[in-house]
Amino acid sequence: MSLSKLESLPNEILSDLIEKYINGVDVLFAFSYQLNRRFDALITQCHRLHFDFIRCRKVVFCFCMGLLPAYIDKIEELALSEQDTPGQIHAFLSFFPSFTPFKRLRTLYFHYNGKAVDWHRVARALLSLFTTTISTLSIKITKAENDFSVSKVIVDLLQLKTLRRFCLVSDLNYIDWNYLPNISSNIEYLTIPGRHCEFRHLRSICQWAPRLKYLDIGIISGPYTIYNKLEQSSEKNIIPMSTLRTLVLSVEDRHPATVDMLAPYLNAMPVLNHLEIKAKGELVDAAAWKKLLETSLPLLTHFTLRTTAYHLQNVNIYNVLKSFRSSFWLSKKNFNIIITDHKGLKLNRFVTSVIQSLDAFNLPVFQCWVEPDHTVNDGFITVNKITSLRLSVRENIVLCHYYFGNVTCLTVDNMDRSLFKWMTTYVNCSQIKELIITLSYKETDELTSLLACVPNMSSLHISFDLLITNKDAFVGKNNSLKRLDISIPEHMFKEEDIIVIAKLFPYVEHIQINTSNLYNVPLLKTYLPHLRSLTFDTSNNRPSYFDDDVYTEILRQETKFFFQNQGPMITVWIDQAVYEEPYWQRFAVKSSQSIATSITTNASNNEKKKKKKGIFSFLKFFK
Repeated sequence: MSLSKLESLPNEILSDLIEKYINGVDVLFAFSYQLNRRFDALITQCHRLHFDFIRCRKVVFCFCMGLLPAYIDKIEELALSEQDTPGQIHAFLSFFPSFTPFKRLRTLYFHYNGKAVDWHRVARALLSLFTTTISTLSIKITKAENDFSVSKVIVDLLQLKTLRRFCLVSDLNYIDWNYLPNISSNIEYLTIPGRHCEFRHLRSICQWAPRLKYLDIGIISGPYTIYNKLEQSSEKNIIPMSTLRTLVLSVEDRHPATVDMLAPYLNAMPVLNHLEIKAKGELVDAAAWKKLLETSLPLLTHFTLRTTAYHLQNVNIYNVLKSFRSSFWLSKKNFNIIITDHKGLKLNRFVTSVIQSLDAFNLPVFQCWVEPDHTVNDGFITVNKITSLRLSVRENIVLCHYYFGNVTCLTVDNMDRSLFKWMTTYVNCSQIKELIITLSYKETDELTSLLACVPNMSSLHISFDLLITNKDAFVGKNNSLKRLDISIPEHMFKEEDIIVIAKLFPYVEHIQINTSNLYNVPLLKTYLPHLRSLTFDTSNNRPSYFDDDVYTEILRQETKFFFQNQGPMITVWIDQAVYEEPYWQRFAVKSSQSIATSITTNASNNEKKKKKKGIFSFLKFFK
């Protein structure tokens, strides 16, 4: 019997596939005006479409923008993001400055960079959602430049009458919940993790959204850093949340929160069955939690208390763990405390501030403790809350006899045979999508064994030398790899190196490099046809007296490609025009020998020339 072809399926099935299962981007680029009149008619007759432009190729995006107006009243779901596609939001808003024409829009994912897009255009587009019947809205903001203005728009969007699900992930310092409307909201799922809400505003949220079923929010220290009479009085007027079933609450390190402070709010949640608290040491009180759980929350079936060793640095961890081994905790199957240690990080000023903040729980875990132990005989405690793990023979994570079932990111600093055996026993390696290798040695056997255990890897971070030395370990095993980061340390990025990368990872879509040989970038078109974005380090190529903002503005006026920068790293959205960009030619050199000679014999003269050239270029672009 011959294999069925797509064209042999009846129209009813094809329409169902297009409407429910196929990304509209693929539908237009692969089928629309590409095959025959039958498919064109089917696409036109579809009543609902969903378009996911996240990590879209630029040529595909431009193609779809030209055809999208014909299907705009059929789009129910739309996903836009600048992740690996810098300039996508700007380009989309240039075509569609408002969402008003999207009459059937129900779901919108809108992820943008505040420094790359004019905020007024973004605000105008988001506020146009009031003319739609949107029910699910997800907004991700990086580098928000105007906290007050952004906060005001976010609170305005919460007044959307048809909105049922709302998610905000951002680096905003604050959201002013005082602007919440007095009318009741229909929102059922509210996810705003991070430092966004004061304790006193929980009452406002309870009153404003009486239909909430799921709440994930972060508590910060506001003007009232001491638990005072204002907060005590607000507890007496807490509105019962009779529908809330899941609460994920993160309490900032500086907040003087205690279990007693949480009690009035939890008492107002009679049907709560899932509770997760991420907090500092003061909330790690087994006796206080036991008392609260015995007298309140009768329907609670899952309780997780999470903290870090950093937050318990003045407390004996083993005494804390011992306090959760009583008969009460042992009798509760899905009640536990999880303590994680991230001490392997170098505690510079930036990392210390991250550990002190609520972001600490997303850092790689070196060691973990879980209590109480509900296992029988030689069984394992399964830990699914930890998604990022870091392994090293110098650390003692091998002492943790837990099964990590949901690790998606694995960092390997060093590995010997015993650590490899521990990993294959206690980690569900099939879930790992991102692998970061910082091995200090170059043994092919160890690396080959490691790669064999992560068959679903889509992202790899490895030094270029280690990659080349062990290239045989990668041959034919990584057709699914989409992201390759070889930016540490600096490398030459010669044509033969690009050829090797193409042979090892033929379908790679994003590459991050650190090289002065950017004149080889046009070669990527020949060897890596699936490449969608390129990230490179400019710290060695820019004048030292230009800060990031000045250099960014110069680059925007000098080049025609879409890009976004994060410090010295610049990501470019790849298309044909990028490969033809004259910008790359400035990095052409005659030979490595001439470079070495020039550096050693004419360093001071070159520096003077660079300064003169840089100042001239600066004046040229801004005159």
